[in-house]
This record gives sequence, structure tokens and C-alpha cells, in this order.
Amino acid sequence: AKVERDAACAEQVAQLSQWLEKLGSAQPADLPLPQVQEAIAAIRKALAQLAAVRDDAQLVAARDASANAISTAQAASRLVAAEKQRIEKLAKMRKVARREHAKAEWLLGQVRRSSAASTESVSYTHLRAHET
Repeated sequence: AKVERDAACAEQVAQLSQWLEKLGSAQPADLPLPQVQEAIAAIRKALAQLAAVRDDAQLVAARDASANAISTAQAASRLVAAEKQRIEKLAKMRKVARREHAKAEWLLGQVRRSSAASTESVSYTHLRAHET
């Protein structure tokens, strides 16, 4: 029974370790999400429970904690992916906005130059009319 418990614990530890690594590398440093921190804490707690398993009852409790931790990690992983997509979308929108702003500035400059040229032309014609 001990060999089976140890094998079950080892399998759970491997899964939890993978999730711990995945969450640690998935979250950008400039985007600390509390859900990711909660998932990491749940994984560490489940790992500690797995390390302390001495009988079948403890194994059942540790497996439950492990399943909950993995579920929490999956939700946090989805949240990180959604947040990254949102940030990428915002970056694209900013890029488009900068490009459109540059176009508007250029058009405004064209209108100002055109307006100045037309005012100058009207003033010159007006002066010539008064000279005669």
C-alpha cells in the first residue's frame, strides 16, 4: 500500500510542479495578478500535503487539495492568457491611434498652409486693386 501511495503522490507532485512552472513563467513581471499568486499558494500547500502523506486518508485529502490547486491554476492560466490578449489589443489600438494622429497633424498642416497661401493671395489682390 505504501508503494502505491508513494506512486500516487509522485504523480500528483509531477503535475503540480508542471503547473507551478507554467504559472511562474506565464505571468509577466509587470502584470502581477492576485489569482496567479493564489494558485501558486494552493499548489505549494498541496505539495506540502503530499509530502506529509502517511496513510490512505491523508492521500485522499492530498489528492483533493491537488485537484483544487490544479483547477485554480487552470483558471489563473486562462486569466493570464486573456490579460495578455487584452494588452496586445491595446498596444495595437495605440499604434493605430498614433498613426491616425500623425495623419491628422499632417492634414492640419496642409490646411494651415493652404489657408495662409489663400489669405496671402487675397491680400495681394486687394492691395493691387487699391493701387489702381
